[in-house]
Amino acid sequence: MEINWSLFIDIVVYGLQGLFFVRLIYSILTRTSDYNKPNTTNPILLFIYELTDPILTRVRKILPKSNLIDLSYFLIILALEVLGSVLKALL
Repeated sequence: MEINWSLFIDIVVYGLQGLFFVRLIYSILTRTSDYNKPNTTNPILLFIYELTDPILTRVRKILPKSNLIDLSYFLIILALEVLGSVLKALL
């Protein structure tokens, strides 16, 4: 049985993009509500934070500060899309 690498790359890339998208939506919801603190008791959110925080922190150090919008989410999602396309092209 041969592994379909294109499908595997798609699953990994879209899964990671989904994690960052969920984190982005959760960040928007917590910033627009009166309750401005993330829920640290939910194990799923803790898992998402543990996966995404190291990458987001590094990207935020590179990008210029902006009070209006956090562009790090969009940059990471775009970079994952480009990485997936390059990897599929190399196969």
